[in-house]
Amino acid sequence: MPQFKYQAISQTGKRLDGIQDANTESEVVALLKEKGYIPIKIFEQLDKDVSKNFLSFERVRARDLSNFCRQFYFIIHAGVTIVSGLDILRKQMENKKLRGALEGMFKDVQKGQELSRSMKKYKDIFPQLLIHMIEVGEVSGNLDTIMDKMALYYEKESKIQDQIKSAMIYPIILGIASVLVMLFLLTFVMPTFVIMFESSGVELPWLTKILIRISNFIIRYWYMILIFILLALNLFKIFSRTNKGRFILDTIKMKIPILNKTTEKIVSSRFASTLSILLSSGIPLIESIKIVSKVARNKIVEDGLLVTSEELRKGVDLSTSLQRIHFFPPLVVSTIKIGEYSGTLDEILEQLAHFYETEVESAIKSLIAALEPLMIVIMAVLIGSIVIAMVLPMFELGQAI
Repeated sequence: MPQFKYQAISQTGKRLDGIQDANTESEVVALLKEKGYIPIKIFEQLDKDVSKNFLSFERVRARDLSNFCRQFYFIIHAGVTIVSGLDILRKQMENKKLRGALEGMFKDVQKGQELSRSMKKYKDIFPQLLIHMIEVGEVSGNLDTIMDKMALYYEKESKIQDQIKSAMIYPIILGIASVLVMLFLLTFVMPTFVIMFESSGVELPWLTKILIRISNFIIRYWYMILIFILLALNLFKIFSRTNKGRFILDTIKMKIPILNKTTEKIVSSRFASTLSILLSSGIPLIESIKIVSKVARNKIVEDGLLVTSEELRKGVDLSTSLQRIHFFPPLVVSTIKIGEYSGTLDEILEQLAHFYETEVESAIKSLIAALEPLMIVIMAVLIGSIVIAMVLPMFELGQAI
């Protein structure tokens, strides 16, 4: 039976902390009230040996979730019970964080708890989409089919993530190399030239003077610059997790040429793929749209889909509502409209998802092709400016001689 930690106030006003065995939080509340306590805070306690695994900084990626779903599908399809399946998976799972969650789930299911309910304790590991789909599979009795679908879904998601990472590797390496070269020129090469310039008495160009000041500042206050950069990155990370921050950053993505088309295709692919799986599993359209909004990974689309779910309640067609968002391309809207009229929306969406998989791959290749020359130009301008600033006084010195 699960254990719940609680904080309560006794009739004398004394604060109490304790642990109570119960099936649900409501049961804990009832038990505390029977004792005359006023509940303040209740939360389910994880096993100590399980919680140790969560100290790991290892992330649970889409590839890990795909492997989990695929292996679970094979196990259940072979007729193995869920408890035995979890026992097998927890012993062979490589990801420590996921293995820790499976340990806890194994113990919960052994005690009679449903798999989906146990997974809800690990919302930082298992996405809401996966938890919801497993819940549907438990109710309908086709958990193996659901796991097969989710394995394919996370395989596609992993492929998109890998493509995005591949697109960013070259610009990041080039950017780091540019920064290191500039730091070397400013902190090691420039001071040598400064000594030569000062001894010659030649009037320095304004560009050289500016770079000399920058060089001196970096040499003297490098630790302050490092602290400032780390602080700025941390603040940016916090800001990007807020609703306002997500909205601003996603808006910027939609304003940048080439990147906006890539983002549009990635979101369209996720939207079509996720909605197709949900609808084919028998989940109502309104509820499906709400779930899709949480996996869109774009604040603008998320807010738009929440509005769409409300409009669907009022009888508005999905295609009409999506058209009002002004985000999805006309192909998505028109294809969904055909699916609504023909009554094959889930099948149409599946075909649309396949189409956008290819489009995403093509868009990312175009993005890489555009980024490479842009980064080279930026690198050439920055490093070239430093070199020119060092060479110009030498011409002045030559003329003076």
